[in-house]
Order: sequence, then structure tokens, then C-alpha cells
Amino acid sequence: MQEQKFVKKINGQDLIVETGTFAQQANGSVTVQYGDTVIMANATMSNCRIEGMNYFPLMVEYEEKFYASGKMNGSRFIKREARPSDDAVLTPRLLD
Repeated sequence: MQEQKFVKKINGQDLIVETGTFAQQANGSVTVQYGDTVIMANATMSNCRIEGMNYFPLMVEYEEKFYASGKMNGSRFIKREARPSDDAVLTPRLLD
């Protein structure tokens, strides 16, 4: 897959859309970056059609990593991720 990169300035920050860089085995993959926020979306499909399937299954994984922004809960010796925040639980449910 050919690598492509698109950049557009919106409200003083760059919106960067890249495709063909990650997830080479997926049928389609794109990373979108705006400021400090980055998302990666991948799409795959089967070569054969499944008879009787009249819906499109969707799976959403949303991970919020506190160590990326330098915010860690707990003491200075225990550096573990806490349970997912309410936003991390509700965002995939909203997308479904």
C-alpha cells in the first residue's frame, strides 16, 4: 500500500492524516493527528461472503493511557494503569 500524508491547518494546529504507514495486513488503515491527540482506525474484510448475515459487526477499542501525558495515579513506586475512566467505557458504547 502506498504511503500518503495530508496536512491541513485548522485553528492554528495541524490536522495530519496518514495512510499506508501502519497495519499493513489490514485492508485499510489510517492515523489522524490533531494537536496532541492521535487515533488509528483499521478496517478488514473477508474474501468470502457469509450467507444469511444481514448486519455489519463493529468492534470498538478505546484506550486512554495516562503515562503518555505524564499523569499517573498512586505513589511514586507503583506505576500501573488504573481502571478505565468513565469516558473510556462510555465512548465505545456511544460509537456502537
